[in-house]
Amino acid sequence: MLNWIKRTMLTSTCAAYNGGKLHPISNKVKQIKYHQIMLSNKVIDYLNKQGVYSEKEDKAYKKALIDLGIDLNSDFALFNLNTTEITFRGQCGEIYNVCWFKIYSNDLSYGIERQAVLGIPSEYLPLDSFEGEGGFFYNRNTGEVLEIELGEKLINFQNGKLSPQWKDFNSFLEWYFGL
Repeated sequence: MLNWIKRTMLTSTCAAYNGGKLHPISNKVKQIKYHQIMLSNKVIDYLNKQGVYSEKEDKAYKKALIDLGIDLNSDFALFNLNTTEITFRGQCGEIYNVCWFKIYSNDLSYGIERQAVLGIPSEYLPLDSFEGEGGFFYNRNTGEVLEIELGEKLINFQNGKLSPQWKDFNSFLEWYFGL
């Protein structure tokens, strides 16, 4: 499960010893926002039973995620790096392994172009081909997942009346695979 953690690190004014000299360290407040990577045991067990989970990561897949602006410490990255299928069938159609589609297909690029036409912000990454005038989008900034359809859902989203339905990618996967 994706856990957003905000940690504040404080350093106080003090002296650091460096080569026989004391150097003051100034007061600094630094906020770090990160998420802890983790797919639930339910998701991993399901993927293992399907024969599509492997802990052997592909360097090209890692590069694809970096190029897409995906945090490598996210459940989304863990899923895409450690699965061996191109698409995954669930309750509603098929979702992509975005790494494969980024490297070997134009479908992801077409999906990104389509979302721009629909007015869906660029931080959202399409997870499918938007068949049937609807689809899923992963928010690269928050880790949330949004289901959108043409019509009322899209209008509500554009007007700020529809929020992502899943707080993290793992929750989405549990729903999507019916776990």
